[in-house]
Amino acid sequence: MDEVKLVQSMGIPMYTQFAPQAVEGKDGKVTAFVTKGRDGESSMTLKADMVVFAIGQAIEDEYSDFKAADGVFIGGDMKASRGATVVQAVADGKEAALAIENYLV
Repeated sequence: MDEVKLVQSMGIPMYTQFAPQAVEGKDGKVTAFVTKGRDGESSMTLKADMVVFAIGQAIEDEYSDFKAADGVFIGGDMKASRGATVVQAVADGKEAALAIENYLV
């Protein structure tokens, strides 16, 4: 549970008991991510402009040599650390976010 407390202390919301249902869009752009409660009755729609599917699968051979470059950022399974724990995954995400911010500024 230390990993959960760390993530929450960073202000990152965690939604449990919801499963992906749909990605909504308009004019070819993502507008929302729709989930359905595991209770079968509730649902939740989150505004979004991007959805990154990260489900911990193996890297396809065609992407196995993919590297971060100017304006290209990688994380999760694409990193050498492969997000072995939630803490590592959060750290990788924070590192990527800082790199993106520095690139844009």
